[in-house]
Formats: sequence, C-alpha cells, structure tokens
Amino acid sequence: MTIDDLVSDAASRQFVSAVVPVEVMESPRIVDLWVDALDGEEVIVSVRDGSADVRIVIGGYVFDSVPVSSSLDLIGAVFARDISVRRVLGGRFLEMTVQTSEGAFSSSRRFRKDLSSWESDVLS
Repeated sequence: MTIDDLVSDAASRQFVSAVVPVEVMESPRIVDLWVDALDGEEVIVSVRDGSADVRIVIGGYVFDSVPVSSSLDLIGAVFARDISVRRVLGGRFLEMTVQTSEGAFSSSRRFRKDLSSWESDVLS
C-alpha cells in the first residue's frame, strides 16, 4: 500500500474527520499523517513509502512497527474506545492495549496524574 493509498483509505473511514499529510523527507519519502477523529482527537501516523510498518502516536503512547494493514483498525479501535488502559509499574506508567485482527499492540507512557478523559473512561 502506498502512502497515497493509506491517505485515501483513512479519509474514507467513518471515524475520521480529516487527514492531513505532512511531508517529512523526500528521499526516502516519509510522511506524517495527522488523522483527526470526529470528536477532535488527533493521531499521528508516520509512514515511509514502501514500508510494511508504520509508527502511530496517540496521546503520548507510541506504537512502533504496526503493520500498515492494521494501522487504521488500531486507530479506529482507539477512537471507538475499544481498548484497555491500566496502571503498571506501581502506577508510574499507563499501558494501553489495542486488539486488531492481526494481534494485540501495547504501548506505555509515564503517568504524571494527567489522565485524559478518554483514558479515564477505559482505565481498568
């Protein structure tokens, strides 16, 4: 899937209000896709042309090496709150887990008493 294909596919999803591609590098072509949800939440998808994987950044969580084929499913699950967030390492970190058809993806971030409203909604 090319970067342009990913942009088109993302823009056609029901949960997306806008997709803004930002060219980061020309050769190899690397693009950051700023994906806005209908509720105003924002996700950054970094993709290198020809790569099978992307990096997804969501509110302090970084998901590295997500297959392109799972990237929009992962984002859709986050926007739909079909995720789990839990405290780990004595409560100093939060871990988000997202299940897609290709498996589970997890990422953690430092917890500084800064829960977002969506994290509060799904915190287990």
